[in-house]
Amino acid sequence: MTIFYNICSVLLYISLYLIDSVCLHFSAYAKDKKEKKLFYFLAAGLVIVFAALRNGVGTDYYNYSNEYKQVGKISVGTYFKTGQFKTTTPALFLIIKIANVYRSERLFFLLSAAAVYVPASVVLLKNKNNVSVFLSSFAFLTTMYTMGFNIMKQAAAVSFAFLALQYMLEKKPIVFFVNAFIAVCFHQTAVIILPFYLLNLRFFRDKDGFWKSKAMCVVPICAVLLRICYPLVLKMLGERFSHYLSPVASDLGNNYSFYLSAVILLGILVFSEKLKIKNQNNVFYLMMMLVGVIFESLGFVSGAIKRIMYYFSVFGVLIIPQMTVICEPDKGGLLPDSTKKQITVQWYDLLEAGIVVYYALLFFVEFYLFKHADIIPFKI
Repeated sequence: MTIFYNICSVLLYISLYLIDSVCLHFSAYAKDKKEKKLFYFLAAGLVIVFAALRNGVGTDYYNYSNEYKQVGKISVGTYFKTGQFKTTTPALFLIIKIANVYRSERLFFLLSAAAVYVPASVVLLKNKNNVSVFLSSFAFLTTMYTMGFNIMKQAAAVSFAFLALQYMLEKKPIVFFVNAFIAVCFHQTAVIILPFYLLNLRFFRDKDGFWKSKAMCVVPICAVLLRICYPLVLKMLGERFSHYLSPVASDLGNNYSFYLSAVILLGILVFSEKLKIKNQNNVFYLMMMLVGVIFESLGFVSGAIKRIMYYFSVFGVLIIPQMTVICEPDKGGLLPDSTKKQITVQWYDLLEAGIVVYYALLFFVEFYLFKHADIIPFKI
């Protein structure tokens, strides 16, 4: 019976995420403003309420539950005087206080889920002209959003950092720093995105594209330096970051995702030129994915520092759904254009289905087989 309930939970997650992605897709492409809002609220409401209704789902669920009960009782003054801000981040403290006004733990989990979903959904909608909203939504929900059932604070930080970097590409520095600040208020590791603002200034000033190719060479070198230097830096920062130095077993269950991510990234890089032609921002997204794979490799050393990869790997939800560019016909050749278009439509549909299957299988392997985040079975 346990296996039956677990399989039903997997199907529940996948079905809900598919329905939610369809709603967000309609919200993105609906012409009527009322329809846009309606479908967006449906999309957001489905997954946010779903997350709020869970009970005991997520490895750290009870830790957050206890934190809500204990921190909700203290005043703002006590929060700072006792140093509670060292463990309960300012953004989480604010959510706890709002939920405590209504004496609702469900509201606490609902607001936390909203902090993960809403910023990321804005990014997906902003990229609707370049990326299928349905595919990118399903990709995000089956990966980062589901991880948010466990690492709630960091998932929210990743989502706001994701939005901040989107505004960085749009050259809106004020909005970038506002969202980056909110991300840091959720989790201190979000400061890692700040140097990318300076990188972006150089990244797009270089019109001949030399910096773009140079960055791809510099990043691996920085990875080697990171592997050597990060233990020294963390020791200098004190005991608060000591858990980032804790070793983990380098078994397949902990780190299989590194091998998969590396293979996927190498496959994507083969088509990097097509992705670049489709959208100039894809060069930046690819570089972020590369940085994410580098941090993921640190999972063989520290499980905690491996989590920093999420700030970068989240860009995969914008890149992988664009791999439909594989089926776009090249100019020239023996086949007439009409035949090429017919073949393109067939392959496009097949690739879209393949991407959905890929993320569904990834969800099954990661959360069911390897039991990451302890989100199965789903319980209310």
